Amino acid sequence: MKFSMKTKEMREVFESIQVKGKYASSTGFTSSSLGATIHLILQGNNLVIFNGNTTFIARANISVAGEEDGTCTCDVLQILSYLKTFGESVVFQSADFITLTSGNKKATVPYIIGHDTSIYNTITQTLGLDTVAYEVSPTQTKVGKFSFEGIFSVTSDDFASCMQSMELVKAGTYKLDFGENHEVKFSSRKSTENRYEEVLTSVHSHGEPATIEFTSPIHKFFNKGQLLNFFVKDEFPILIMANDRLLLKAPSISN
Repeated sequence: MKFSMKTKEMREVFESIQVKGKYASSTGFTSSSLGATIHLILQGNNLVIFNGNTTFIARANISVAGEEDGTCTCDVLQILSYLKTFGESVVFQSADFITLTSGNKKATVPYIIGHDTSIYNTITQTLGLDTVAYEVSPTQTKVGKFSFEGIFSVTSDDFASCMQSMELVKAGTYKLDFGENHEVKFSSRKSTENRYEEVLTSVHSHGEPATIEFTSPIHKFFNKGQLLNFFVKDEFPILIMANDRLLLKAPSISN
């Protein structure tokens, strides 16, 4: 595969696809990420970037100057270390190894062999998410092969601010209530004395109420100034779509 794009854009998407932030774990509420092993698929001028596992998928669609279609699995941290010193644009090429070229600078890094990439195709194709297109004001609760109950849209800035406040509770779990009157409320609770809740103003809403609990810093995947479409259903995975990216997160199961 071979393509070129702005170095700044590559850095942004390679950083965000890791979904770095605070995660709940057996050792507490600590800094972690979705992982640094990513899978790239180039078709024409469309670059699809995947990261994830069976409970958490992040996918970005980026426009690039494509030259040769193909796929590649790589360690994003190795690539990011070189991008910090590169010029305005970078050429990415994968053959026997990965070559990164920017002006008179050239770096080579190995690609990853043996990583199971079937999860990306299985989840997106089986669920029909590989052909789903972003809409500004969606009204269809069926997305791919998923049937949701409610839809609402909030800005990425409002969502990020709300998540950051909930993280101060340090519970690591979050509750989303999409109410009868289409009120959008997020909350996090560690105890009666330690909790936070916030009602967000939705730009658009449609459908039936739903309640879901989830974990992970999912707001970290999205850029500032994006309009996020949430597709929700009781005790069902949350689907969040922006104009250039999609996130699917399994619900948290309460004890």
